[in-house]
Amino acid sequence: MSTATYTRLAASALALISQYGRTVSFRRGSATLPDPAKPWEPAQPDGAGAVSIQAQAIEGSRLRDQDGGLSERSKQTLYVAADGLTEAPTTEHRLHETGDAVGAGRAVVAVEAVQPGLVVLLYIVEVEA
Repeated sequence: MSTATYTRLAASALALISQYGRTVSFRRGSATLPDPAKPWEPAQPDGAGAVSIQAQAIEGSRLRDQDGGLSERSKQTLYVAADGLTEAPTTEHRLHETGDAVGAGRAVVAVEAVQPGLVVLLYIVEVEA
């Protein structure tokens, strides 16, 4: 397939995910250093590197071994349209949704690019609950 075909596929992915998904934000930690007058306080996240995207969320779960027994840990998989992003989501980002407090959010634990050719069509992002 040609690059033009993959570009059209990426645009179609964006259109479908925008239609059926919801808007979420991925934010990286602040690059701002702590207040020198109060070095014991951590830096406050300021939303540096925030990327707003359209995403289709699919809920899932998995089991983990905890103290000799199995417990369920919830995870959420997001299919994120790559078309129009200013940068790709990474494990350095946290997922923020409408109504989240500043500094809140869920950790991104895995990101996989779906890229059958030269153009990334979408990202499969796994976040912990």
